[in-house]
Amino acid sequence: MVIAKLKSEFKIKDLGNVKHLLGMEITYVPGCMLAIFQKGYTEKILVRCKMDKCKPVPTPLVKGNFPMPGDPDVKPMCVNPDPDVGYRQIVGSLQYLVQCTRPDIANAVRTLRKVPEVLYKRASYVD
Repeated sequence: MVIAKLKSEFKIKDLGNVKHLLGMEITYVPGCMLAIFQKGYTEKILVRCKMDKCKPVPTPLVKGNFPMPGDPDVKPMCVNPDPDVGYRQIVGSLQYLVQCTRPDIANAVRTLRKVPEVLYKRASYVD
């Protein structure tokens, strides 16, 4: 009905149901289900950050207080940062995931936004 109304007002072409939109994969079963995924976008983020070989964990953030770089008991992590990909770009990509399909990682991304880029770079080396 909506498409017919639009066709009467504008010159448009019906391409059918959307399958991909703004980095999201969309599955639609009429009268049953609408599912939105971002597997491809997530994998691109991991490849860009050189973390595509990482192992999945059940929770996106350690329990308790987030360890800040510079704390005496914090051991440096090897996250293999790429100098061509800025910290803010990584966090921004994760924020897009939160807004579209991954509200479950919102607290972890919010915590990452609080860590200044300078501290991230200092903590991202290997002993």
